[in-house]
Amino acid sequence: MTESEWLTCDDPGEMLECVQAASERKLRLFACACCHRPAKRLYAPSKILKFVGIVEQFADSKTMTSEDRDFSTFEVWEDYGLKWLGGGDPLMLSVEMVGELWPTFNPKRVLSLACETAGIDAINDAAAKSSRQRSYRWWSRGHNLSPQEFEDIRNNAVREEEIVCRGFLHDIFGNPFRPVSVNPEWRTSTAVAIAQGMYESRDFSAMPILADALQDAGCENDDILAHCRGNSPHVRGCWVVDLVLCVTKRG
Repeated sequence: MTESEWLTCDDPGEMLECVQAASERKLRLFACACCHRPAKRLYAPSKILKFVGIVEQFADSKTMTSEDRDFSTFEVWEDYGLKWLGGGDPLMLSVEMVGELWPTFNPKRVLSLACETAGIDAINDAAAKSSRQRSYRWWSRGHNLSPQEFEDIRNNAVREEEIVCRGFLHDIFGNPFRPVSVNPEWRTSTAVAIAQGMYESRDFSAMPILADALQDAGCENDDILAHCRGNSPHVRGCWVVDLVLCVTKRG
């Protein structure tokens, strides 16, 4: 893949192939970002999000407690009731998606399942809106939608999720063909505090403020400032935040 193709590519799977040689930390945080969105829409999301949080901590520290490791097994997932429909139900793709993170790490598989889960979720919502019959299985709702309508709804939802995941890749990896370095003088106490606060809270709304702090410290790098002030999504592993926090070499 060339630089031009990276900047214009709309297939996150192809983009992910381009950065397979990146640090495990970066790849794992990308996988976690893919999980957060669909997990929030599912049954018992707090359990799934807790697991994703554990994996994020593992990406940074490379350590897990015995309790965390126990929580990361499918036997424990069953104990928490997350297999209540059985492995054959489409919604269980989401649990499989999270389970793929640990111990078997495959970010491209996680990406695929995240997008597929969005499609399944959209189909389920459409079925629910077209019928008053309650069921956890979309095909049992007595819906009034044709197979083609379901296919269109699914494809549109998958495509929308792919666009979001493409944004995650740009946020975490920036432009891998044009790496950016940071002058240590730009890492003022203010800039570091802003970056650390966003990283810990997962609230990146202060990115424009970080741009101001970096600029006040002498940063005039267009790539850094544009990324901070742009409209792209920001997640843990954001390349600018990583540069400010000096964590690009970790993992």
